[in-house]
Amino acid sequence: MRYAVRIDAPVRHRANAHDRIPPGVGPERDLGNGWASCSTRGRLTFDTALLAQLSHIRNEVIVHELLHMKLPDHGRVFKALLRAHLGSNGAT
Repeated sequence: MRYAVRIDAPVRHRANAHDRIPPGVGPERDLGNGWASCSTRGRLTFDTALLAQLSHIRNEVIVHELLHMKLPDHGRVFKALLRAHLGSNGAT
């Protein structure tokens, strides 16, 4: 399935906007369980179905995975940073 939007461009844009080193972005593939993953080496992989989602959902997933490059868990600090980057309503 081909989509007009590739995930690597918005990921690199978000990474640059937050002064992050652009991560390695793997090819989109069927992850089967979840929208994305971040390896311990900082490699981001996104599910192909994410490309068909609305841009605010893609942005939330991208920010979520970029934060995992610094914080591996979903603790209070992670959630606070996610809210700070996305706003209280999840919008960017």
